[in-house]
Amino acid sequence: MTMRFSAIIALSLVLGLIAGAGIHSGVILPVTVCAAAALYINRHKIAAQETAWKKVNTSYPVSSEQYYHAWPVLDQFAHTVTGECDQSALKRLSQTGTGQWTVYLIPADDDLYDSKAVRIGIDRCMVGQFSPEESRSFRHRLDEHRLSGQITSCGARITGDEQNGRYAIHLDIEPLTLYELPWLAG
Repeated sequence: MTMRFSAIIALSLVLGLIAGAGIHSGVILPVTVCAAAALYINRHKIAAQETAWKKVNTSYPVSSEQYYHAWPVLDQFAHTVTGECDQSALKRLSQTGTGQWTVYLIPADDDLYDSKAVRIGIDRCMVGQFSPEESRSFRHRLDEHRLSGQITSCGARITGDEQNGRYAIHLDIEPLTLYELPWLAG
């Protein structure tokens, strides 16, 4: 699916009008034409990114019949995820459960922006993703355990409060640190 021609024209015109209002009315036409050309040339890439985003937000490929490597239970929940998290999903989960969950850490080689990404799934819902630094450190840990590219699981707690609307995921694994990265190891 690609961007419709009418959507390209409408978006280009809006960008031209914004530039004209902010800079000078003489830039409306050049900005509109340039924006239309750029959007038209990249319409397939834009559509691919939209499709990929929809795929990320759907359920993830974890079956209850399959077995995955489970990290040892430490009962410390020492690693707090610093990457992006879906706050509404975390809020829903924190209100419906005991606060303790099994999470699946899913290497996402197909991620458009980061081929080393690691997604976080709870209860058949994608709730977050490691930061780029966390992803590389976690993948290094997977390599050390001969689990490269495999889905793994561990315990997790969701904390937060409704007052400020911020929730966090705490994983029951050894904290991910930058020194695990091979080029930073001493």
